Amino acid sequence: MIREDPYEAMERFRRRMDKLFRRFLREVDIFQAGMESFEKARVEIKEEGDKYLYIYELPGIKKDDIEIDIVDNNIILKAKRKEEKEEKKEGYYYSERNYQGFYRVLPLPVDADTSAIKAKYNNGVLTVEIKKKKQRGKKIKID
Repeated sequence: MIREDPYEAMERFRRRMDKLFRRFLREVDIFQAGMESFEKARVEIKEEGDKYLYIYELPGIKKDDIEIDIVDNNIILKAKRKEEKEEKKEGYYYSERNYQGFYRVLPLPVDADTSAIKAKYNNGVLTVEIKKKKQRGKKIKID
C-alpha cells in the first residue's frame, strides 16, 4: 500500500483553489468592466410586522428606467439615466452625453414571499414591499 504525502495533497488542493479564485476574479473584472458608470444604489432594509421594506435612493431616475428582478432568492435592482445635451448656434455646435446607473443585488430573507411583492416610486425613492410567508408550524405531542 502506497501512502500519499499529506503535504503534497495540500499543495494540490492549494493550486486548485488558486486556479478557481483566479478564474472567478477574472470573470468579476469582465463583469465590472461594463459597469464603470454604475453606482451601488443606497438602500435601507426594514422589517415591519408581516413585511420587509427595501427603500432605495435613486435620484434623477425616471420610473420607466427602473427594473427589479427576483433571481435565486435575491432582489436585483437596475436603474439607468441617460442625459443628452445639444446646443446649436451659428458657427457653434455643442453636444454632450451622460450615462449613469444604479445596480444592487441583495439576498432576500428566508421567509420572504416572492409572490407578494409591491413597488412604489416617488421623488427618487423606490420602496419595495415584500410580504413574509405565513409560518406553518405543528405541535408535536410527546409520548
